[in-house]
Amino acid sequence: VKGLARRHGFAASFMAKPFGDRDGNGYHTHVSLLDRHGHNVFDDGTDRGSDMLRHAIAGLADVMADSMLLLAPHRNSYRRLQRGVHGPLVPTWGYENRYVALRIPNGDGEARRIEHRIAGADANPYLVTAAVLAGVLHGLETKGDPGPPIVGNAYEQTEQRTLFWRDTINDFMASEFVA
Repeated sequence: VKGLARRHGFAASFMAKPFGDRDGNGYHTHVSLLDRHGHNVFDDGTDRGSDMLRHAIAGLADVMADSMLLLAPHRNSYRRLQRGVHGPLVPTWGYENRYVALRIPNGDGEARRIEHRIAGADANPYLVTAAVLAGVLHGLETKGDPGPPIVGNAYEQTEQRTLFWRDTINDFMASEFVA
């Protein structure tokens, strides 16, 4: 891939943030759940979505810090996760809101889903999928409440934190959820 790109005057990179002056490369994961009859359990016939949707969001938000090393595995990953560059920094959620970590895209009820927007292009897709599914399961089992959705710019409405690679290693190693 890199050789082909170079041959045509481009650069190919699988880093989360290869260029400091440009947006990074996210790896967004979309997840919905179907029951045994093929019905999307996140859909309740309203634009709001079901209680199961909100429980899943709460679970994903609850395990975000513990899972961060799987979502952003390299030191370079954290260059993408900075204020103002559309890299989610805190476990926020909202409807059709690109400033939040967990976005509920518009669409028909049967397509109701969560867009998990935290991982970068440098993450292992199998580990990201495992972390996302485990977070959803955690929320469904604990029946958590994610609180109200963010409307507008999440950076302006939440206390932002700076993420550091070494801190996420420590969070991961100490996590009961990850174990």
